[in-house]
Amino acid sequence: METIGDPHLAAVLLKKYLRDLPEAIFPEGLYQTIRRCPPPSDDPADMSSVTYIREILLPNLSPCVYILLSHYLREYLRRFFDFGDS
Repeated sequence: METIGDPHLAAVLLKKYLRDLPEAIFPEGLYQTIRRCPPPSDDPADMSSVTYIREILLPNLSPCVYILLSHYLREYLRRFFDFGDS
């Protein structure tokens, strides 16, 4: 990313990758579960969104999707934020 100089390139490539997957990361059957997730709040002590994702949403994902989200997206976000700091 440093050689290209466009911080949005990683996001574009990630979106393309996710769209080209043979199956959706979040199957249609999970949409209502996702929509019921409490929105994040400004209160740092409010962990309702995190708890909902951890206890309700993540257990409903396939193992492959769970690995993808927990590893690759975390790495992507780390690199994105590292790029923003430079």
